[in-house]
Amino acid sequence: MVVEATLVFPVVFFVIFFMIYAGNMFYVSAKVDAVTDIMAVQGAAYYTDPMMEKIKGSGQVPTTFKDIRPYRYWFKTASVENEIREETGRRLGKVGAGFFAGMEPVSIMTQAGYGNHLFYDTFTVDVTYKIKFPIRFIGSEDPLSVAFHSKAIASATDTDEFIRNTDMVLDYYESSGVKDKVQEAVGKVKEFFGQGSGMKN
Repeated sequence: MVVEATLVFPVVFFVIFFMIYAGNMFYVSAKVDAVTDIMAVQGAAYYTDPMMEKIKGSGQVPTTFKDIRPYRYWFKTASVENEIREETGRRLGKVGAGFFAGMEPVSIMTQAGYGNHLFYDTFTVDVTYKIKFPIRFIGSEDPLSVAFHSKAIASATDTDEFIRNTDMVLDYYESSGVKDKVQEAVGKVKEFFGQGSGMKN
């Protein structure tokens, strides 16, 4: 029994501690995933409605707002991406190590980007990091580090803004006289083909 216990107990304790540490590692990973999701949604909100960034920064609804550029979200805004990337890094620095010291995320690399796909837009936050496993295997000088990757994609399409911009284009189309010229040109084309079909008959 003594020999059996000497052989089995270390293995059992190793497996138990390995499972506990692995559970804590995935707990920390889940917290990083949550931060990534939140920041992707926040970045999408900033692109969809620039007023959200002002409200987030000051805590109040601004009384004056001059960002009325149509289709502003069709082009990348480096300030939004940089802000989201920096905010993500700050939040990840507060994730902590879970239940065991030394298991906080390290070697964190954060990317944030806006993607325009013509009919829909997205905002993506991409995070790569490592978590040190507090178990040193035989023959290894350093503890094991496990690499993780977290990615979140949020829709950044503003349907209301798209409708407003479409209405604006239609208003310009009608008020500038282009509509009359187009209808006149279409009428001439119809008349031409109508005459051609009559001559052919």
